[in-house]
Amino acid sequence: MQIPVSERSGVLDELLELVPKGQRASARKTANELADLYEGQDANVIWVLWRAAQRGKFDEYARRLRDYYDTDGKNVPVDVRSLPAGQNPVILETLLKKEEQIAAGTRDPKDRSYHPRVLQNIMRHPEAIRMELFFLKCYQDMGVRPGED
Repeated sequence: MQIPVSERSGVLDELLELVPKGQRASARKTANELADLYEGQDANVIWVLWRAAQRGKFDEYARRLRDYYDTDGKNVPVDVRSLPAGQNPVILETLLKKEEQIAAGTRDPKDRSYHPRVLQNIMRHPEAIRMELFFLKCYQDMGVRPGED
C-alpha cells in the first residue's frame, strides 16, 4: 500500500514523537529513504518503523528493512509489491512453495488453476510473496499483528 507523499510527512511527525529528540532528524531521513525504496509497500515500512519505535527498536528495524531491500527487496518489481490486504501467512507460504515447485518442474503448472484467480495471480510473483512474508515476520518478531492499534 502506498501513502501519498503529501500525507507521509504528517504520519512521520507522529512516528517521530516516539523517537528520542536527538535522533529525530536522522530517523526522519531514514524513514523517508526506506519508504521511497519500498515504493508500493511504504505503508508497511512506516508501520514496522512505528511499532519498532514504540519498543525502542527503531534503528534495529530500520537496519532489517535496509538489509532485506539490499538483498531481496530491490529485485521485486514495483508493480507487484503490494499484495491484497489481509493475506494469511500460512496460505502465502503454501502458495510460495507451490510456485517454487512449478518453477523447478516438480509440480504441474495446472495446479495454479485450482485456486481463485486472485491467488493464481499472487502465485506468479513469488518475490512479492517473500516480501510480504518479510513484513509479517517483522510484525511477528515484535509481537504484533499487522493493523493492530
